[in-house]
Amino acid sequence: MNDQAQNPQAQDPPPSHPNPLVAVLSQVAYQQWRHHPVTQMVLRYLFHRAEDYRAAALALWESGELDEQKHRSEELRARVLCLQELQTLDLDSIKNFYELLSLAQQRENGGSTEGADRAKTGQ
Repeated sequence: MNDQAQNPQAQDPPPSHPNPLVAVLSQVAYQQWRHHPVTQMVLRYLFHRAEDYRAAALALWESGELDEQKHRSEELRARVLCLQELQTLDLDSIKNFYELLSLAQQRENGGSTEGADRAKTGQ
């Protein structure tokens, strides 16, 4: 099992590719997207899928098969946690993720800001 699975506080690895939209996307635009009917439909779908996985895990527990099907219960738990993360994803989390890339590129370039500048412009 990797460190991330054992320690939920472990740091995510920096992203491999810059996202130029991060530098220009405003909180207002992000909130407009969050409230768009299509986004609302997707978020509702994620919620319902998570509820289905919870129900499956509860069924395993009620049947007494939770220990026998440990791999399945771990899979269900991971799916629920992933879906919850997607449902609650905010703009600051996305920006922080891509800032890790800028910092990593700065270190690779010996402390210069060239990598950070390229990450912001998407070049």
